[in-house]
Amino acid sequence: MKLKPSSQSDIATHFGLSKPYVNQLINGRVAPTENTDEWIRKICLYVGVGS
Repeated sequence: MKLKPSSQSDIATHFGLSKPYVNQLINGRVAPTENTDEWIRKICLYVGVGS
């Protein structure tokens, strides 16, 4: 049984985001805006590290 997400590609597909944008979000290379914070929160919840 393969657990998801197992890659940044899985995250991008789940949220309908581009792979480069997900990479930039994860690596902190995007402007600090409310939208950025919201995507990071959603990604953290999806991968199981947020509350």
